[in-house]
Amino acid sequence: GALVLLDLGEIYTQLIAIPAKGAASVIQADNFLDFATRYDAALRIIEDWFQNYKGNGEVEIIRWEDDAYAREEIERWRKAPPQ
Repeated sequence: GALVLLDLGEIYTQLIAIPAKGAASVIQADNFLDFATRYDAALRIIEDWFQNYKGNGEVEIIRWEDDAYAREEIERWRKAPPQ
């Protein structure tokens, strides 16, 4: 999934991913909806971290987006010209 944030007046996206297979996959979710439904507490922990890692009030949570949105963001960044 993706977490859309407002930081110092700019909107940016953080991609949130979990291992899909293998021993590293300790969370049982096939997509963002599964993750959000089964692991709501994990979503809140992630939000708390992003809201506070720069100091209280520096970062604002705009919204969560699903795995399809996250894939679109990856493709957009992949196709973007180097800066």
